[in-house]
Amino acid sequence: MPPVVLLGVVAAIVANALQALGLVFQRKAECIEMFHYNNSELLSLHSELKVPPRSIVYRNKRWQLGFSLFLLANLFGCVIQIATLPLIVLAPLQASGLVFNSLFSHMLLREPFPLIPTGFVCAGGTIMASMSCMFINTPLTHTFEELCELAQSEKFIRYFVGTNALAIMSIVVGVFGVGKRVKGFSLVFASGIWSAHALLIAKCVSNVIVTEWSISLHMVLLVLVLVTFSLTQLYLLNAGLSHLSTSILYPFVFSIYNLTTILNSTMFYHDSLVPHTAEILYTGLVFGFIVLTIGVVRISASIYYFEESLVHDSKFLSELDGSHSPSSSTSSAAVLSYGSLNNGRPLSQEFVQESNTYTSLTV
Repeated sequence: MPPVVLLGVVAAIVANALQALGLVFQRKAECIEMFHYNNSELLSLHSELKVPPRSIVYRNKRWQLGFSLFLLANLFGCVIQIATLPLIVLAPLQASGLVFNSLFSHMLLREPFPLIPTGFVCAGGTIMASMSCMFINTPLTHTFEELCELAQSEKFIRYFVGTNALAIMSIVVGVFGVGKRVKGFSLVFASGIWSAHALLIAKCVSNVIVTEWSISLHMVLLVLVLVTFSLTQLYLLNAGLSHLSTSILYPFVFSIYNLTTILNSTMFYHDSLVPHTAEILYTGLVFGFIVLTIGVVRISASIYYFEESLVHDSKFLSELDGSHSPSSSTSSAAVLSYGSLNNGRPLSQEFVQESNTYTSLTV
């Protein structure tokens, strides 16, 4: 493995670990804030005391620490990853974030740590990354002229137009479809495709910056396309959250993003395969993708069942905060969810009335 690729792999793992730790800090801060608010609400029912307004979680030092970690890891980690790694290696490495999220949630939030599904995620990501490093010959950087040549490939044009048309059709179904699940899956499907396309454009922007070291018109245009894809996929992801539980949404969008990123790499860098290795590469990638997806689904399922079991268990948050006041045992449910907290509602409805304080996954 070339030293620069090794640097990118290490940077990706460290960045994903810091992002996961930052998100868990944010989640813990929200847990504690909601727990105190619920306790105050309960006490007001048995006294004439007025319920104090809920504290703004953004002022919580633990939340601020988590947000800072997440932001710094995103900024520096993504820059190094995109500059040093091929797309096809970037995709499976993102799965390490889920592993770290599971580990830190177990350590700091006392969530279960599903060992076997985590092993599946690690194994699937390792298989895909290994296959990519062994059989992909993509140069780390391309000039703008080389990128234009690659983009003019008839095979890539058909693929790119087709995937974008599919994403637009999914949005139409999401807007006019019947049923919350149909709407949610449709919107998130488009989000996953455009998230992967945003990563491809980001890789192109990185190439242009590295080879030219100057601001040019075509670089500005590429940045505008990148911003458009990024903001659109982010909006669609959050729109999907109002229809699906994150425990269902996360593995679905992660799988679509992973698959599209791999296709982007093989379609765009069409001449980058080591000769006579296509069958081995694609078989290995498919196998690794299946193993990885099984792990992601199982981890999300274990988190979902754990959250549902906490709907009427307020002692969990009492232990998290270290408080053992008499009112803690009778507090109304304050439930930890993957993206936000609800107040006794089914987790599948958690995003209908509550806005989450951060967005995980994707670019």
